[in-house]
Amino acid sequence: MSALYYVLGVVAKLNASMWRYRINFLPINVLIVGAMGLWGFSELSSAIEGSHSAATPLAVSIQQIHDEPNPAQNYVAVTGIDVPVAVYEFGDKGTDGELTTVDRSWAPLVDTVSRRILLVQRAGKIPGGRAHEATIAGMLRELPADIRSGLTARHDSIQGLPVETRYALVAGEQPPDSMTSALTAAVVLSVVLLFVIATLKRNTIFSRANFGSPVSKVKTVDPLNVGATGTFVLEQEGKAINKRFVAMPALLAHLDDGTPALFSNIDASSKFMGITTSKRAGVWTLAIERGSLKALQVGFLYWGAARRPAVRFSYTSAGVKRQAIISTDSKQILDAAVALLTTAPTAQGAPIA
Repeated sequence: MSALYYVLGVVAKLNASMWRYRINFLPINVLIVGAMGLWGFSELSSAIEGSHSAATPLAVSIQQIHDEPNPAQNYVAVTGIDVPVAVYEFGDKGTDGELTTVDRSWAPLVDTVSRRILLVQRAGKIPGGRAHEATIAGMLRELPADIRSGLTARHDSIQGLPVETRYALVAGEQPPDSMTSALTAAVVLSVVLLFVIATLKRNTIFSRANFGSPVSKVKTVDPLNVGATGTFVLEQEGKAINKRFVAMPALLAHLDDGTPALFSNIDASSKFMGITTSKRAGVWTLAIERGSLKALQVGFLYWGAARRPAVRFSYTSAGVKRQAIISTDSKQILDAAVALLTTAPTAQGAPIA
């Protein structure tokens, strides 16, 4: 189970880092995870399709394709008169509107019995030639919307012969390997799930643990250097700016009134195209109202590839109930941090941040 927490810690740190970079105002992690999600579901769809298709194509006629609402499999072999003349071509156009390169072409395959046409898709430009009888194997795919619209304008026929409007036959295409696609889908969607979990947990991966000993009996301690996770406040121009940070280097000490607080020197300024749009640099504070500290839980905080002893607790600040985590380099320092949190100092004084 700890291995999963380590992985989540790495993902959480990466997720938080990518969140700061944006493309067209969208965080880059949202774009990447969204793209991976589409990729994963595409591979899952391929795995399902591969499992429904045999290793050899199913021999069918164009009329059977037309009459069957749900083909037994999409990997088929169709016999008919192959007319190697492109009726539709997709590619890049020049300034004059003419095609400069052809990516895909569609040519008719005519059923000798029903006289119905099935469009056959091939890569590149079709060289042309004489019509001849042929058996073409490939995958049945939905007809592209542009071609479907073009056929509608031609009353779904070519030179008076009806055209199959649901499918085109992609010549030479074979069903995907279901095992490879399933494995790829599992890996990709697992990564997506990890990012979703990290986001839902606000990139804070904490695991409770029993360290086997009570909290240190130290009554008074000096300020401690710790890692702090929680909502900090920056007083700026008479306004209080709230922002959440994860595993930030901080100083744990007491305020003048003896209540514990965390102080961290952070530059959280926002920039757009190299220009600072909001300056938020200075000493940020996480103050805990007297008597509001409760629900202390010791454990580990996973951040990046590191695992550090930590204590999670709830508290109240400015009338708002919040949760924070303090992480340290060792269990001994964690004991001292818990003691500072829960023990009033003998000599009160505010630290110099």
